[in-house]
Amino acid sequence: MDINSFILQEIHDNLQDYGLDEETRIKKFLDYNNNYEYRLNDGLHIIKNILAEHGKSQIADHLYDLSKLEPVLGNIDIESRDHVLHTLQTYILGVYLSESFLLPQGVEIRPFTWKIACLFHDIGYPVKIAQEMLKKYSDRNNCIRDKHIKNISPVFHFQIRPTGIENLCNSKKSLPLIQKCLDGWDLDIPIQSEYEEMIETGSIRHRAMSALTGLNSIDLFYQKYNPERKFEKILEPYTNIDCNQKYFEEDIIPACAAIYIHDISPKYLPYGKRIDRKKAPLAFLLKLSDSLQEWQRPNKIDNKGLNPNLFEIRIDGRRLIMNANIPDKAKIQKEIDSCLNAPDIQIN
Repeated sequence: MDINSFILQEIHDNLQDYGLDEETRIKKFLDYNNNYEYRLNDGLHIIKNILAEHGKSQIADHLYDLSKLEPVLGNIDIESRDHVLHTLQTYILGVYLSESFLLPQGVEIRPFTWKIACLFHDIGYPVKIAQEMLKKYSDRNNCIRDKHIKNISPVFHFQIRPTGIENLCNSKKSLPLIQKCLDGWDLDIPIQSEYEEMIETGSIRHRAMSALTGLNSIDLFYQKYNPERKFEKILEPYTNIDCNQKYFEEDIIPACAAIYIHDISPKYLPYGKRIDRKKAPLAFLLKLSDSLQEWQRPNKIDNKGLNPNLFEIRIDGRRLIMNANIPDKAKIQKEIDSCLNAPDIQIN
């Protein structure tokens, strides 16, 4: 049994709780033998359905844009690979890890929070792709410069500077909200200075764009239906979607904080600190799921990605063990060890 079939079997009783009630379509999406376009259409449909329950399906259009841009980037950067199919596969893997690995340890993550954190964690990638395309354009000109008139003509480059994405309604700013959440997780990462460094150097980090885009967009939904941000049940008209400010503060902000650090370099973590499952369960789950999900990620060379038969996952007592019959398995272990407090997770 491949890793997809095993996970789907293990989470069968949890599918409806996580909006995964189209089991037949999910099985087709996970089928390694189906082509990329077929899986992509199914994947986007499933993601929009999951989010539609909470009135957030429009934000998933960022993933549709990404699905059109990634093949273009593949012609520029041979190492680039899929992030759209990966988003849904990471979500499904995370359900298994949450229910079978973390919950028995007393670590509980609400399905709604996982939906937002995982399904939005790569929506900022189009900005990163735009940066790579502009770099390719300027590199061509600079190559001519270096060949003919080096040290005479100035270097030509583009710099992307997002403006206003960190601004929320009611004069709120997203970065202090994320910072407060990280501080509560005992991760005193200086988000404001790290963000300013990103802007100054022009090195766009998709995790930051994803987190800020998600928070900015969802803030607009709450502003429309609960402009006074009351901590009480306020339903969107003709729906059961509750815009209680409680959910914005207890679910949305933590989800976006987890997104902001999901692929952060260990150099930004305070010395000796790692993301801890007890203190920061959502961030722990997102980083773990994102790091483990390596199969079926198409790239320019391989339009199907790694075969799921190369991977096995199991829980042995309190240990999580993944067998990965691939050359880069040590890289997965290193990524986990560098950011997570997880001595009980082993990659073989």
